[in-house]
Amino acid sequence: MRPGFAPHVLAAVFLGGAVGTLTRWGLQSLAGSDPLGAALATLVINTAGVFGMAAAAAWTAQGPLWAKGLVNAGFFGGLTTFSAVMLLLVRPPAGAVSGSSAAGLLLSAGWIALSVSLGWAAARLGASWAAGASAWRAAARSRRGEAS
Repeated sequence: MRPGFAPHVLAAVFLGGAVGTLTRWGLQSLAGSDPLGAALATLVINTAGVFGMAAAAAWTAQGPLWAKGLVNAGFFGGLTTFSAVMLLLVRPPAGAVSGSSAAGLLLSAGWIALSVSLGWAAARLGASWAAGASAWRAAARSRRGEAS
């Protein structure tokens, strides 16, 4: 068996993915059946998920492979979704312009640009936040005389 595909790592990814997917389903259901609310909920969940994944990736970088699989690929992979964004582009919310019209194509391009921009910013913020938190924890340990 190749390293990284050990059964306990795959089980961790599966468990994290199940919890992340159920969390997304619960949060998405709070948006109700309003298509625009669902679209905005997708945007918010994906952006928050990217922030969390970037922060978790920095924190789990030195950790065991199963922890990375549980949190990053599993939970945050299940929480965020690219497929929902693509579905919104093909089937815009009710009341929005048709996805096949010129205005619909512009709306779709804008939605992609917004999703990518917010995702990029959230990833940068998440990584920066994690780095700052790690530095703060290291400084606190140093003041107490603890080993890193």
